[in-house]
Amino acid sequence: SGVFRAGLAAFAKLYADKYAAQNIRMNNVLPGFIDSLPETEDRKARIPLGRYGHAGEVSSLISWLASEGGGYMTGQNLRVDGGLTRAV
Repeated sequence: SGVFRAGLAAFAKLYADKYAAQNIRMNNVLPGFIDSLPETEDRKARIPLGRYGHAGEVSSLISWLASEGGGYMTGQNLRVDGGLTRAV
């Protein structure tokens, strides 16, 4: 999935740059382990928050992105993964 996510990130940034002047935005929401996936202790132990995320936590971010409050955000990759992904 790392290669796919890198390609998706590049595409979102190119798309956002091209269409931002027309007020068309694109962001990526990158969920980690969410409670719709069967929980295992091995996966849970890797998450710094120590738990799976809830679908509502992901959907609230998406709702915000679609609202006026998120109107200035475009071309971003937003991880909702409890701190699982290590990136600078």
